Amino acid sequence: MNYYLDECGHTGDLISDKYDFNYYNQRLFALTAIGLTKYNHILLSTFIGALKKKHKIQGDELKSKNLIPNNIEFVIELFTKLREIKAPIFIELVDKKFFTATNISYYQIDPGYFNPRDTWSKAQLASDVIFKNKFAEDLTALEDTSSLERYIDCCLNPTEDNLRISFSNTKDSIFNNKDKFEYHELLIECLDMTLDDYRIFKEKEGDNAVLRFLPLPDKSKSGKLIWLLPHTSSLINIVLRLNKKYNKKISKIKLHHDTQIQLDSILHGNLSNLSRFNIVAPNVKGVDYSIHCIPTMTFEDSKKEIGIQIADIISGFVVRYTSDRLFNSKYIDERYHVAASLIEGIFPSNKNPVGINYVMPIELIRERAIPNVRI
Repeated sequence: MNYYLDECGHTGDLISDKYDFNYYNQRLFALTAIGLTKYNHILLSTFIGALKKKHKIQGDELKSKNLIPNNIEFVIELFTKLREIKAPIFIELVDKKFFTATNISYYQIDPGYFNPRDTWSKAQLASDVIFKNKFAEDLTALEDTSSLERYIDCCLNPTEDNLRISFSNTKDSIFNNKDKFEYHELLIECLDMTLDDYRIFKEKEGDNAVLRFLPLPDKSKSGKLIWLLPHTSSLINIVLRLNKKYNKKISKIKLHHDTQIQLDSILHGNLSNLSRFNIVAPNVKGVDYSIHCIPTMTFEDSKKEIGIQIADIISGFVVRYTSDRLFNSKYIDERYHVAASLIEGIFPSNKNPVGINYVMPIELIRERAIPNVRI
């Protein structure tokens, strides 16, 4: 089976000293993988050729930015065809602010260095994830972004002083907003315990102990450290969802990703290492962390691959539509809701891991009533 991947939203890391938590009007990131058999690939090539003539679309390459909003009818007809042929579609949709807050939660609230997860029950693991995700949701909702800023400072300059400032600021944010953090007393206790963990590691490892309380960075081709890449986590989660769908038999799956000049080695390296890790995690709907093999992945020019162009259209539509639902108050054309229902409604069974994985605060989704989202 061949899967074609493309993304929408700035693909770089989220660490910047400019502290823009709207991320240059690209707060959402989406990575889409669509599965096409050889027959469906040929069928869609012919179908899209006719669709381009019908809607008078010029050029060899289809791009979402050229179709939305000017050719939404084209998008609806394409999505209708994808649903008709039952093409499996996996989408990771990431709120970048929440993604940053989640890293603070996992590296400051409960890193778990002295509480090995491999001895925990599935229920304990699930409870731990819920607790840390709730903190990340509450932190994301705060108008005060100083905790995120100080965390970024520490990533850019990982010193003990910056680490302590980051911890102190996170604690102050919780204490000063007790009514907005569901478990504020426990959260402050967790922060104090994590600082104790840091003192223990510092005695053994010296200055390097700071790095244990920051995410593991990747390194670009030029040698620059890259701290937070939603692209990487999205790719890995799609592979774990494929692992669920195909009962761990994914060695013959081929991933065709659009060309990534700066990130190809990072993405490929993380994918290659995936099966080497013993991931201890709770039972998560639609994901199988017990992975024994990995699919192959190539990076290809989207101009020459219709499957990648389709993935681009899906990613672009989902980002623009969801951004309008979550962050803009303007009227949304009913046709966009129709297009969204075709994607969000594909194989809605809980037993099938296809569809959109919303990596964002649950309350944000509830408030804006995103259709067909199972919470």
